[in-house]
Amino acid sequence: MLPDYVLGLDLAQASDWTALCVLARNAQPRNAGEATYDCSHLERWRGESYMAVPARVERVLAGVRALHDARRTDAYMRGERPLPDAPRIALVVDKTGVGAAVVDFLKAAKLDPIGVTIHGGDLVTEAERDDFRVPKRDLAAVVAILLQQRRLRIAAALPLAGTLRHELENFRVTISASGHDRYAAGGDALSWREQPHDDLVLAVSLGCWYAEYQARDTAGKMVHVGSYLPRAADDDRGPGRDWWKAS
Repeated sequence: MLPDYVLGLDLAQASDWTALCVLARNAQPRNAGEATYDCSHLERWRGESYMAVPARVERVLAGVRALHDARRTDAYMRGERPLPDAPRIALVVDKTGVGAAVVDFLKAAKLDPIGVTIHGGDLVTEAERDDFRVPKRDLAAVVAILLQQRRLRIAAALPLAGTLRHELENFRVTISASGHDRYAAGGDALSWREQPHDDLVLAVSLGCWYAEYQARDTAGKMVHVGSYLPRAADDDRGPGRDWWKAS
């Protein structure tokens, strides 16, 4: 499914932040370039029961449907290609660790979550329908590439826009001499999921990855998924410190 909107949900431990974002996908006419994404909503919370997550998602979904109605009317007034009557929405959820139980809550609420279990390998695999295992490097690098290509925009008016940009400034992807990846918000050797300030980045990454992955043809999905990473990096930092500024 190529969604009109993607919700990315990063589920953290009880004492950490859980983050939720909304990306509006702007499909391009045939041969006119690749889709762009507008980050139109950001929120995060902590200290709540995981059982409260479906209700939060429901409220955001209501807002997405209202946004779609407004965009549809605007497209009609401008004489542009009409948008579908009902939006196609994908809810992409970090299923790693505590996320597995929350995915079950979301399924029980009939919200059709798409689970992503993050791992340190090289290949995307799909255990069953809407249940993926995805390398950390892909989630990180797809955001870097979209920003470099000016295909991901973050609304400056969002209350958490500054927080997200700060996370992006401090985010690192490094490839060690042995070929293993390290992901850190702050530059030390801790893994991505062990860092305290990456919740919004991961929520956005989940949404971006799913939309871009679904846009690939069958052959593209079979390649080594680390191909999201730039091949001509100047050093081992991949996209570098300031790639977020491309937005």
